Amino acid sequence: MPFKRGPIYSAINRRRAHQDTKWGTEFDDRNTANDWVSYICTYASKASKMKVTVAEFQKSMLDVAALAVAAIEAVERNGGLPPRHYDDPAEPTRPEPRKQWWARLLKAFTK
Repeated sequence: MPFKRGPIYSAINRRRAHQDTKWGTEFDDRNTANDWVSYICTYASKASKMKVTVAEFQKSMLDVAALAVAAIEAVERNGGLPPRHYDDPAEPTRPEPRKQWWARLLKAFTK
């Protein structure tokens, strides 16, 4: 019998609601790609410490998942990423159309 992901997705949604209450979307909308990756790496690294407990590991992974969702939501909401101080203004930061993005993501996970 396949594992049910519903409770995990519900936990991610609850964590996202907590993050939105704490930080709001205005804060998220200013995050660059580097900011998002840095936040995610910080929480992911907590899961790899020596003698990590199952509860600590799961909490860190929940934070990572919720942060990744927040990053995708911010990109969708703003139609792209805010520029980093060294970004070339000629290079677009707009995301590819949603339909193409989802098709590419689905393809990557169904190989």
